[in-house]
Amino acid sequence: MIEVMISLVVISIGLLGVAKLNALSIGNSRVSGSRSLAAVYLGSISSAMHANGRYWQSPAAVSTARITLTGARLGGDGVLVSKTTDCSYSASNTAPSCDGAQMASHDLRTWGTSLEQLPSGAGSVLCTSSVPVSCVVSVSWAEKYIAGNSAAVAAPAQQTVTQTLSATVQP
Repeated sequence: MIEVMISLVVISIGLLGVAKLNALSIGNSRVSGSRSLAAVYLGSISSAMHANGRYWQSPAAVSTARITLTGARLGGDGVLVSKTTDCSYSASNTAPSCDGAQMASHDLRTWGTSLEQLPSGAGSVLCTSSVPVSCVVSVSWAEKYIAGNSAAVAAPAQQTVTQTLSATVQP
């Protein structure tokens, strides 16, 4: 009888370890998913900047622009913030006519909206007017991590950290 009780305790401890391992793997899958999305979003705005090279390559147009995004709301550069033209092709807008600044504003607003897929997702673009123009594009998001043991986490408030992925783009 004692042998059966001891074997039940050993099996229970093993099953608890498997459950903890499963919880860690689920948490790490969410983290890697957020990081993958951030990389995709960073690539998408840099591609849009390359496609609208006439605007983004102009030192006079970008003239040390700092653009911040929270959802579709632009902050920072006054020229792009004031542009609200819909540059999307759709059934109701079959011939969109946009200049470079309008297209850049539309691309940034679309990008900002897509960043909402990330937990507390936000973005920023910082351009310098030196030739060639270069822009530092950043995506930031909140990442919740799971510690393997309670000693690794000092307080529950420290379980969320803001991560940032940045790249330099020369449109």
